[in-house]
This record gives sequence, structure tokens and C-alpha cells, in this order.
Amino acid sequence: MNQENIKIGEALAEKKKMQVRLAKCNGLLKKSYYYKGKPDFDYGKLSEEIISLTANIRELKLRIINTNISTNVIYNEKDMSLAEIIIRLGDIRSQIAVLSELYKPTIDDFYSLRHTEGDEIKPQVPPDDVEKEISRLNQEKTEIDALLQHTNWTKFLI
Repeated sequence: MNQENIKIGEALAEKKKMQVRLAKCNGLLKKSYYYKGKPDFDYGKLSEEIISLTANIRELKLRIINTNISTNVIYNEKDMSLAEIIIRLGDIRSQIAVLSELYKPTIDDFYSLRHTEGDEIKPQVPPDDVEKEISRLNQEKTEIDALLQHTNWTKFLI
């Protein structure tokens, strides 16, 4: 694929394809290092392909990073770079994961409360409030995903 004039989404797909090929080449290199008779694959050719793929992936990653830093979009009435939005998406996923775990207390959590007769074990925040926050975060995640999808298939790499 000519990587000169491609959209972000195409670059991400191409990067993934090259990473899969790189993993296969690395596996073949390892598998064919020792052999009986004639080797299944040429070590030198595989090594050259691995070096070439690694360099191409690195170049593509750098272009994607530069594009993400340099491309601004409007989100929640704020002008933000794609890089910042991608980081925000990661933050949201982390928040959802933490909040979702609140409902799965471990046995250690209960022992640490040193429950005595008459004491009631209760959450600090009503579960409905936590569910509302998870729902709000999921909505924001969906909006960011849609914005990124649109941007990835309309903006060209720098």
C-alpha cells in the first residue's frame, strides 16, 4: 500500500496487518532456527523481512502519532487534539473498570471492615449513583468512539 496519501483508518489497518505479518515471521524464525535436513525457511530472508517490517511499522506509528497530535477536533465545545481525545478514552475505560469492580467485594474487603454484631456494612455511595456514573461514562465513550471513527476515515496522515 502506498503510504504517502492515506487516511488514519487505512494507516491503522495497514499497521495491524504488518504487525500480524511480523508476528508470523518471528514465529517462523524461531520455529525454523533448528532443523534437520533442509530448513523450512531461510533465516537470512526472514531476518531481512523482520527488519523491514519493523522499520515500516515504526515509520507508520510515528506518522500516526504526529497526525494525532496535529489534528484538532471539537469535542464538548472544546478544541482538542486527537491525541488528547484518545487519552481521554483510555481514562474513561479505566474509570468504568474501577467503578464496575465496586460490586465485587473480596472476602478481604469484608474482613477488613471488622464486622461486629449490630454493625451494618453498607456502601458510601448508593449503587444507583454508581450505575448512573457508569452509564454516563459509557455514553461519553460511545461519543468519543464515533468521533474517532469519523475522523480516522476522513483525515489523511501527515
